[in-house]
Amino acid sequence: MPEFVCQTCRNTISYGLGDSISIKEQLKQSKLSMPLVMTNTMCYDQWIYNQTGGECTSCFSRIAKDRYPVNVRDGYKVYCTVFSDMGMSVGDLCMNQVIRDEYVRRNPDEMVVFLEGMTGLDEIREYNPVKVFWANLFTGGPEWVIRDAYWFAVTNEATEFARQGHYARLPMQWRFDDNTKPLSDLMQRFDMDRYVVFHLRNQLGDPKKSAAKNIKPHFVYSIFKLLQNRFKSGMFDAVVLVGNDSVANGYDVPTIEGIIDDSLPIVDLRNRWEGDESLKNIAAICSNAVMTIGRDSGIIQLAAAAGCPKVVAWDFNTRGWFPKAPDGVLSAWVEDESRLEVVLEAVKGVLG
Repeated sequence: MPEFVCQTCRNTISYGLGDSISIKEQLKQSKLSMPLVMTNTMCYDQWIYNQTGGECTSCFSRIAKDRYPVNVRDGYKVYCTVFSDMGMSVGDLCMNQVIRDEYVRRNPDEMVVFLEGMTGLDEIREYNPVKVFWANLFTGGPEWVIRDAYWFAVTNEATEFARQGHYARLPMQWRFDDNTKPLSDLMQRFDMDRYVVFHLRNQLGDPKKSAAKNIKPHFVYSIFKLLQNRFKSGMFDAVVLVGNDSVANGYDVPTIEGIIDDSLPIVDLRNRWEGDESLKNIAAICSNAVMTIGRDSGIIQLAAAAGCPKVVAWDFNTRGWFPKAPDGVLSAWVEDESRLEVVLEAVKGVLG
């Protein structure tokens, strides 16, 4: 089977010859960087490699590498560009904020519209856009969008922007100032300068559906034991629990009682606030922590975007969803690499 080495990730990509005529016809009919209807995706790997001078589909970047026509203001005429929804979860919004900010910065002569949710053809046409960018979160859409949009992968773009030094950013509604009141009250109430944030991800809903995304009990037990040991050595002042998940119920994760003795101060701020206020306060708390620990979740993305100096996280589906942060901040692993011993070693590396 033919193969090539991606010049960005250095991975070896194998591909089938497939039906090259069908692929060629689809490309003639589409401005998409990746047709939404493919008869052979491996053939497309080869096409992307040839077109970009050495990238695979997992590394291909359109927006961060300026692979689109630029529109300059023509007198009083302002050109409009429309972006499809790029995801509305906490992690999605932290990941795609850098795409929004950087595109607007690089294209000052355009009016840029960022849509939310699945959008119909009529709504898009109202803006009379000269360009439509279509995020890979959706596999379908209005016929006009499929034919004329520029496809892009959110994680690819965020990863390439990070390589250029532009990291994930907090959306405006979650940004905070240095005098965030909940953080100030927290510091005064518990007399702590150094604390560790621990997110015990425990989703609401059917346990059979949510259990796969919840933190495993033996991770909770072992990490708490390590934190207790390091607290006694004077490495930090307290552990802060954050998140809007359900309180640990014994099915998905154990309760914290019985895991540790009374010597370790624990500040439980789970479900303390609601909505944007909650996420803004959690971002402020994580930004001032010694480190944030937790399984793949929106809170972990939030901590990195808020500027937490150290983030330890595991069980990501792909590396593309690793939080985007400067070198030295993140220790993260995909699911098949997420062994308890490597997580504990990373925590020890931060706390000494």
